[in-house]
Parts: sequence; C-alpha cells; structure tokens
Amino acid sequence: MPVKVWKEIVKIQRTFLWGGLSKRNRICWVKWDDFCKPKSEAGLGIRDLRLVNLSLLAKWRWKLLSPDMEVWKDVVVAKYGQEIIGKGNLGDLSIPRLASKWWSGICNLDKDTNWFSEAVEKRVGDGILTYFWNDVWMGNQALRHRFPRIYGISNQKENTIASMGRWEGNMWRWDFHWRRNLFVWEEPIKTDFLELIHQFVPSESRDKWLWRENREHGFSVNECYVMLQQKFSVRRVMDPVDEFVFTKVWKCGAPSKVCAFSWQLLLNRIQTKDNLCKRRILQQQQTNCVLCGLTVENTIHLFLHCACSSRVWYEIMRWLGFVVIIPPNLASS
Repeated sequence: MPVKVWKEIVKIQRTFLWGGLSKRNRICWVKWDDFCKPKSEAGLGIRDLRLVNLSLLAKWRWKLLSPDMEVWKDVVVAKYGQEIIGKGNLGDLSIPRLASKWWSGICNLDKDTNWFSEAVEKRVGDGILTYFWNDVWMGNQALRHRFPRIYGISNQKENTIASMGRWEGNMWRWDFHWRRNLFVWEEPIKTDFLELIHQFVPSESRDKWLWRENREHGFSVNECYVMLQQKFSVRRVMDPVDEFVFTKVWKCGAPSKVCAFSWQLLLNRIQTKDNLCKRRILQQQQTNCVLCGLTVENTIHLFLHCACSSRVWYEIMRWLGFVVIIPPNLASS
C-alpha cells in the first residue's frame, strides 16, 4: 500500500473518531499510535493499517513457500521465474522494471529487517526442496552468512541439500566441491562447518516450512499482526495497577461513551484548563479551577481533590454506606 494512501485512510479514521460526521475541525487529544496499542497498554486495540497490510502481504509470501501449485502460482512463476517457489528470502531477487506493485511489495516485505525470514524456519526431511547455502535450515542463519569464507570457495552455491551428498548403505556422506584447496588458516573454519552439518541426516519425509509463532497450525494473518506489533510498535511499560485499570475500564458495564470518557480521563487527555493552556487555547492566568477557583484545573484536582468534587464523592459514598479516603490519583480510585 502506498504511503500516501495509508496516510489518507488514517486521516479519515482519525477525523471520524474525534468529529463524527461534523465538518468542523476537532482537537485530536490522543496520538493515533496510542489508539493502535492493546487495551492492556492504554490503547483501544484499533488495527494499525500499516501492519495489517504487511500481514496480508505475508500471507501470499507464506503461500509461495509451499511447493503445491495453484493457478495463481502458475501465473506468477510464468512471469517471475520458478526460483520464487519455496524461497524463504525474496529480498535478493532482482525485481523487473515492469513488475506489479503487489509483487514488489511481496519481495520488499521485510527489506532491511528480515522479519519474515526470521519468522519462518525449514524442517528438513529429504532435502530436495531446501537450498544448502541459501536457506535457513541449520540454526537461525543461512550457512552462506554463517560461513562466508567457505561459501566463497564452493562450486555448489545453488545446490539443494539432497544434491550435496549421497547415501552409502545406511550412512549419509557429504560430497563438497571447492574451487581451490583451503588455506591453512581456513581449516579451523572448515572444521567448525563440518561439525555443525554432521549433526544432520536426511530422512524420507518431505521438507516443510514452519511458522515459528505456531509450528503446529502454521501461518495466520492475526498471529502475524500480533508479532509485527510486538516487534515494531513502541511498547508502553505499564504499572500492574494501571494495566489492570485500563483493561477493566472497557468491561465495567457502563455505556460506551462513559467508558471512552474514562479512558481519556485516565490518560489525562480531556479538555481541562491546564490541557487547553498547553495547546495555547487559554492563557496561564485563565487556568484556575472552574468549580473552586483556587488552584490550577487539572484532571486529578477537578475530579478528586477539588472541594466541590470531593464533597460529591463523600455524599455518594455516605449514601452507599461506605467510608472513603480520596485517593492520590485516578488509577488507584
């Protein structure tokens, strides 16, 4: 999705959220990024359109990892080549000048971050569909990156695992071809390399891609979105009490407008005089409390500590038969 389109859609969402169908400009009291945070982090849990778009593109990237052919895959293969099937990282492919934006988006899905490549792993069986050097199948890194010196002198850079060795009876033997003899100082690197790969023995099962977040059931758009949110969104560190309050405020049974106002109140994002002064709508000398006129009007004073407000709380609690001490802040109230 082009950035311009994404920004325009978010603008429409934000305008409707604060102003409804009104044509008048309204103050946006909460940042859009905060709206997209989970409710446990004082957000509203609204989906971030950027991450939704990435998650939907990732679905197509995941489908390309499967060797099962479908009609749409036949079309894509005919246009961009057979090597795109079963390839964990498409970022190193050259994108044709006339490629569709959809295909460019899939190839550049995790450009510079490799988040998709790191979120999948190969469970190798017979090794027929797994590239020895280029796929991530041993550890969390491709062997070409883990042993660049050894990779540089290999004559089998594009070979699959199955073509890198052979069975001799019940024993699997690796068969490597180098373009030159190794230098003496390269021998320890080769030793480490051989110790690593000798842990693997091919089996009769087929190679299979796994989604690290759910190895049993595989990829889902929702799980991908949650993973991206945890990876790229700025997390808000919450006190356990605050986390409990922000989670429960939406489950209290009050009307939705009351819940929304309570949420803004807990965030200190309502039209108190000190907040209006910060936005230069009022001057400093105009910030005294509208009820008592004795001190600066902020959320804690207006709703808890003002003489008029506290009197209301005491009367309500007396009517309910409770003894109450006015708390120091809104979250603990």
